[in-house]
Amino acid sequence: MSKLILLVDDDPDARVELASALLACGFRVRLSTDREEALVLADLYKDMGLTIDLAIVDLQLPGTSGQLLTKELRGKTPSVPVFEVSGPVDKQILSAELRQGKSNFISNAIAHHEKIRQFGTHHQN
Repeated sequence: MSKLILLVDDDPDARVELASALLACGFRVRLSTDREEALVLADLYKDMGLTIDLAIVDLQLPGTSGQLLTKELRGKTPSVPVFEVSGPVDKQILSAELRQGKSNFISNAIAHHEKIRQFGTHHQN
């Protein structure tokens, strides 16, 4: 089964662009528009015994910061890498951080589909 990514971004264009690129790489993507929904999804997946393999969190969520959500997700699912999003994706940073299971600041992938496809090619299993 392909890796599951929780994508949290309130911007519909950014969310669709990044989700499309991740889906094209063969990842499963679960979308969330805000902190509350993301936390409910994290709990739901955990209760069902399912694993979120990566969370991508926009730093500028309505009514809260992505940094707070990152902290809360780490508390609920400490083994899940969390990437904070806000500008162009640096594939080398994303790749290295995922291999190490660390979180990192990355940027929006709008107009960077090829970099995400390259990432997906190297990290699919």
